[in-house]
Amino acid sequence: MPASSLPPHMDRNSMIRLPESLAQNLPASRTPIVGRDDELAAIHQTLADGRYRLVTLTGVGGCGKTRLATTVAAAIHPVLADGVWFVDLASISDEALLADTIAAALELPLLVDGATVDAVIVFLRRRAALLVLDNCEHLIDGCAVLVEQLLTACPHLRVLATSREPLQIPGERQRRIGPLTLPDPAGGMELNEAADSPAVQLFVERAQDGAPDFHLTTDNASVVAAICIRLDGIPLALELAAARVRMLSVEQILARLDEMFQLLSGSSRTAPTRQQTLRATLDWSYDLLTPGEQVVFRRLSVFASGCDIEAAEAVGVGDEINAAVDRDEVVDLITRLVDKSLIGVHQRPPTAWYRMLEPVRQYGIQRLTAAAEMDAALARHAAYYLDLALRAEPALSGPSQVEWLERLEGERDNLRNALLWAAEHGEADMALRMAVALFHFWEARDYLTEGRGWLEQAIQASRSSNSAESRDLRVKALRCAGRLAHQQRDLSAAESFHSESLGLARELNDQLGIAAALSELAMEARLAGRLEQSTALAEESLTLCDEIGDHATTAYALLESGITWKDRDDLAQARQYLNESLAMYQTLGDVRFIAITQAMLGLTALKANEPASAEQHLRSAIAGHHRLGNRWFVIYDLQWLATAILARGEPRQAALLLGAAHGLGDALGEVITPIGGANAAALAAQARVALGDTTFAAAWGEGLLMSREQAVATALAAPDTHEKPVRSISGSPADDTRLTRRELQVASLLARGYRDRQIADELSISVATVGVHVHRVLGKLGIRSRWQVGEALADTSQRQQTTQT
Repeated sequence: MPASSLPPHMDRNSMIRLPESLAQNLPASRTPIVGRDDELAAIHQTLADGRYRLVTLTGVGGCGKTRLATTVAAAIHPVLADGVWFVDLASISDEALLADTIAAALELPLLVDGATVDAVIVFLRRRAALLVLDNCEHLIDGCAVLVEQLLTACPHLRVLATSREPLQIPGERQRRIGPLTLPDPAGGMELNEAADSPAVQLFVERAQDGAPDFHLTTDNASVVAAICIRLDGIPLALELAAARVRMLSVEQILARLDEMFQLLSGSSRTAPTRQQTLRATLDWSYDLLTPGEQVVFRRLSVFASGCDIEAAEAVGVGDEINAAVDRDEVVDLITRLVDKSLIGVHQRPPTAWYRMLEPVRQYGIQRLTAAAEMDAALARHAAYYLDLALRAEPALSGPSQVEWLERLEGERDNLRNALLWAAEHGEADMALRMAVALFHFWEARDYLTEGRGWLEQAIQASRSSNSAESRDLRVKALRCAGRLAHQQRDLSAAESFHSESLGLARELNDQLGIAAALSELAMEARLAGRLEQSTALAEESLTLCDEIGDHATTAYALLESGITWKDRDDLAQARQYLNESLAMYQTLGDVRFIAITQAMLGLTALKANEPASAEQHLRSAIAGHHRLGNRWFVIYDLQWLATAILARGEPRQAALLLGAAHGLGDALGEVITPIGGANAAALAAQARVALGDTTFAAAWGEGLLMSREQAVATALAAPDTHEKPVRSISGSPADDTRLTRRELQVASLLARGYRDRQIADELSISVATVGVHVHRVLGKLGIRSRWQVGEALADTSQRQQTTQT
């Protein structure tokens, strides 16, 4: 666990003890607060330094605002000699009773004709005191007026408010209280990773309240982590789920979360009614919304994993009976829902991203269904994502493909739901258009099984339609399904898809479809060893391409022809075709096929026994595929690059990259030797013979532990030369091996074993920027692996000390 960031007098044991003073009425805490050290320290500091005299804790119901407020108030009480008072406003519904409720907490007499406010001011005017106003949201206007009046008249008073929206008065410091930190699914959710998560810690502690023998174990850690992730770390939801451990196994609890509002009930009998069930606390928030806010809240619940403002506007509008919302209103209504803590917002450049916590979204879906708006909202949702996919389709083969791949990645859950809606509602043409439009996304990001599944389903559904549009689309869809089947090494299915695509294209006299299918069939023939047939098919495709003039189809046909000539050992012809293809793809700005073509040029250079040229091409391919997020091609490229490096006489570096490729492939569930490349096992055997078992095992093992970012950085580092560069940390301004200040920071963190994400967090820079710095550090220090940085820094420091003496 990280060291606590709390002030010395705010350790977890002292936080549950009341200060020994009569000038307070704070409710006693019976259980320790979990996972909120950073928030407690920040709120305490803000109130203690006096810069802000009003701090408002906002957040969705059940996130623990009240508990945080009372814990901070108890801790800060020794600093405020004149008292700390807690005022619970949940039980009153009339703003006129606000002053009386505060006066009662202060044990002041109740007066008439507004005199109670004056009495409160007189009492607090000269006191260095803290007033905790809990649950302000349903009296927000009255609270804002009264708090501003008190702070103006009482210069030493501080107010700590809890509310589902800010008071929005001058001098207010809002502190959003989010859910507890969740375990990282990327960490495998093993015991140690799960135990470090505050959400898991809270679940375990509350489970032990009712089931003292319950413990987090190797067997149940992943299930408990999954429960916490499903509940999005909301403390109330976690506590309610943990209470069920007395009667249900954690596996049963996880399985029943599809009906979470039935499961998450029955907390302490003494808890406020609105906190005894998850539904009750969300009902409280929903009932405080205006009709327009309720409508938009319901409609935005259809977004899985959130949305941007463009999507929210498209789905939030509508004129259903009693629920009309204009597009111009949506932004304002969303802003109000953010203020009221029902929607969270964070930056996902170049746009803001709006997301409901999953329990809140499930509640919204139930409200949407009850309002009989579900079908209309889902139809608008599907229409928007079809439009988004169609806009993305041409961009996915052009200069902006990286940006569009990232955008679609963020929308992946919404795209799935839109495809599902189209399939379930008999919208065969819509599903087919969308699946074809998303093909390049699925292929570039290795979502082969998912993409093929959607395409096959859409193709099958479209067979009953004889419309011209449906048949034209089916030509493309069959070709797309064939490409994905090919990537899965299902070559028989791939050839079948492409043959059907060709037949239908000829039937429709679709010349572009014919040319494209011929290129695909040339590839299948080549992989089956039918090289003469492959050449003929590719040439037929090229002849058609010359007549059509479609650059992308022509570039692909040239690429396939070049690969076939490479396999036929006519390397001059292969290079001619591949260079023409590369030039066309560079003109089109297609990063993905530029990388593929560079890789093929690298393999051609390998066949020509030109390892230096091969390395140059393959490093370009690695950089492009990594930029696109294409995991499998990065693995293939690493194996091919290892072949070139081994041919150049660097067996240790080759073993390192082969180990990295093996580890990355194993992490994806399968280790595949690249089609057309040297066999990975044979390469490893060659490296082992050259190095000996011990050195080979060390290099292979080092590579095996690398992340994709680390492997790519190692691969892109400048190749070794007979005379390695002097490793210098400081030197003359002309010394280009000198590490910059930032590079020194990165190098020192690398030496301490930090990973790229940890370095990014430590230095407040992006992971991509870290990758660039790591690449430069390795190059300047004259090493190939980040694991050698510590030794290199120590070696350089020692050399400099020797020089100076």
